Amino acid sequence: MQSDLCVLILAGGHSSRMEYPKAYLNTGDSILIEDIIDAYGSITNNIFVIINYEFAKKEWQTYIDRINKKAHIIINHHPEKGRFYSIRLGILQITDKNFCFIHNVDNPIKPETLKLLSENKNKNGYTGPSYNGKNGHPILISKKIMEEVMRTYDLDIHWNEFLSEFDKKIIPTPDGSILVNLNTKEDYRQFIKNE
Repeated sequence: MQSDLCVLILAGGHSSRMEYPKAYLNTGDSILIEDIIDAYGSITNNIFVIINYEFAKKEWQTYIDRINKKAHIIINHHPEKGRFYSIRLGILQITDKNFCFIHNVDNPIKPETLKLLSENKNKNGYTGPSYNGKNGHPILISKKIMEEVMRTYDLDIHWNEFLSEFDKKIIPTPDGSILVNLNTKEDYRQFIKNE
């Protein structure tokens, strides 16, 4: 376990194209967000999940209870404020770590890829994976970036634009799943078919 490392899983969106909360998509014996949390379980137990308040209401309580057993939940009451707000909301809760994975809830991941990224930390910026020359998810940001996120009040800033100001370290990986995004029902059907 790496005590200086944490994870922020972003599930604060509306899942409008999926028409169902992506975090709660069935993947067999579990749900998508549990699979992501479990993948991180071998390297850290400092796992935080940003949940859209709409998907933390009573009808979703069974799922919230399941997540609560494995991670810390942070409720996002303002999903309309966008991605940067969601990331900042989480990082403000995580002030004692030196590195933090930023992980989208619609990106499945393999534990070995997370281990590879965590072994290649970039103290001056962030580390990300690539597959066949294409960059993917998640990224591992440094304390330097976390501190700048906390100092930034321009919530309209695009996350990729914000990151462009920092040093980027890209690690090649044989894991094609780093390019998977489950944005639509068809994406989900294809993912389940290939599992």
